[in-house]
Amino acid sequence: MSKGLKVSLVTVAIALMGMTAMATAPVIGNIPSPIVGGGDTTTPANEFVYPDAINLNAYVSDDGGVENIVWSYEVTGTQIYSINGNDPIDSGSEDPTDPAAVSKDLNTVRNGEQDPDGTALSKITVRNVNLSPLGGTYVDPGSTTGILSSETQVVTLYASDGSTYSQTEIMVYTDNEGPDRLSVEGGGEPVYDMDYTSGAPGYTSTSLNSATVTVGGNGICIEVAAANVNVGQWISPYPMFEMQGNSVYRVRANVNGSQTTPGLVPLWDVIIQNFDGNTGLSGANAYIADYYFLDNEGGANAVGPSVGLTGIDLYFVPLPALLPSWNDPSTGAWTTANDGRNDVQMIFRVLDADATAGYGGELDVGQVCISTIMIDRFDLLTAVTEGDTVMDLALNQTNYRGEDLLGETAFDWGTAGELTFGPSDGNYELEITSVQPGDGDHLGVGGSGAADDDFPIVWEDDTIYMVEMDVSAPTAADEVDPNDVIQVGMGGPSWECFMLNMVTRGDSTMHNIGLPKSGAAQTYVTFFNGHAASLSAQSDFVRLAPRVLMLNSEPLAFNGQTQNTADMTIHGITVKKVTIQ
Repeated sequence: MSKGLKVSLVTVAIALMGMTAMATAPVIGNIPSPIVGGGDTTTPANEFVYPDAINLNAYVSDDGGVENIVWSYEVTGTQIYSINGNDPIDSGSEDPTDPAAVSKDLNTVRNGEQDPDGTALSKITVRNVNLSPLGGTYVDPGSTTGILSSETQVVTLYASDGSTYSQTEIMVYTDNEGPDRLSVEGGGEPVYDMDYTSGAPGYTSTSLNSATVTVGGNGICIEVAAANVNVGQWISPYPMFEMQGNSVYRVRANVNGSQTTPGLVPLWDVIIQNFDGNTGLSGANAYIADYYFLDNEGGANAVGPSVGLTGIDLYFVPLPALLPSWNDPSTGAWTTANDGRNDVQMIFRVLDADATAGYGGELDVGQVCISTIMIDRFDLLTAVTEGDTVMDLALNQTNYRGEDLLGETAFDWGTAGELTFGPSDGNYELEITSVQPGDGDHLGVGGSGAADDDFPIVWEDDTIYMVEMDVSAPTAADEVDPNDVIQVGMGGPSWECFMLNMVTRGDSTMHNIGLPKSGAAQTYVTFFNGHAASLSAQSDFVRLAPRVLMLNSEPLAFNGQTQNTADMTIHGITVKKVTIQ
């Protein structure tokens, strides 16, 4: 190749680089979602305006400098929000590259909108024009508090450098009687937000023996002494928020405690259930999840000033959330007929036992508190990204064991990799049946012995695990009188952090809709956040496993059915690491 040709090619390359640079669009980062409050300490009641909400230029970069970026926005459907007093553009007829040409650039505050800092883009002002129109009369949204689903809107933001533009979408929310704020990083749709250090309105509490329940600067607290069986609990109002189908909810709480010595923090748990404890509608208790934290093996998941956790992230989804029967538009969980029973209540408990429990609870003493809690919603079908599969064992007697913990169950290990089981004498009376990996040849809490076959998953810090179990009723007749309760859980041999997610028969309107049907296999799904891996010196104990339990009891007598006759088939159990965002 001649020198002249080389020079020419270099010249062309430089020219192309210049052209590329000129055409490079602004790069927009992850912009938090504004939550427009009303009635908080900064705005009058029903004034749904978030002044100086967010600096857009803090979330964009451009080779020409962010000071030259011109912003605009667009909405789909009926406009709910305005930004800086400007109307949204119509990208079909108006150019996002030059929104100033139609007086719709966010760089200018218009129509008398609030601009406390006097710099339009340093902090944009977001207004709900449905409830607080500019120059109009404020609208009272009524008694429903929290995030108003009817006032949620997708807003498209455009960032232009004068020659080209980029775009991104954010969600904008309205929180009736809540504060103005921005969504947490990586958050979903906020549905509940409570700071217990300022009180716990609508919450009730109970205590047993020496347990004391208080609310104050540390939040909602439960304190127990070392002696006796001491139980305290805080119960939220029902409903905490309005549940939606095809959703997974993150319960993010800040926690604190008084105990400074690992091994002495009381056992505590958080329950999420569709049960109105204020009315006693026990039959409506169709889905429940229980998340436990036990101070054991060094206290990785204990709560206190010098031990363990300061915050928790629990991921809740009704176990049958993916079942066609659960989502049936006529008879499923989310029908109008079930609106009074398909939401949730939270219970926070401390469970202080005596020596008979066998885990050292007789030594536990101190206070455990939840100071704040925020719950946000993610789309179950789109927000869950699957990573590595960490357990997918063939369903046979080499890899699994079926056990009668109470009563008698007949197990039929099929040749096609499935397990069918049912009552050995024709009906369940009082029965607890367990299916889990391994041979059970290990010792439990604080013990020794190999546990890697019983707990085949390596426990990793701050990792979300998704457990899926494929099930069916062998025949149509087996749909009619199924197990009273099916549980799918996850935890380790030291039980420091474990979860149980359950579905029951439900009441008359939710009756059996979450239990297995005949035909093709249906998938139960649940999520377990491992928080902090065990500090156990035994590597076999730094492991996890799923566990399946079936409970049957005549005293439960769902809908008058006192005996349970159905068989059930498990087709497979898998565990995957996932991200949810």
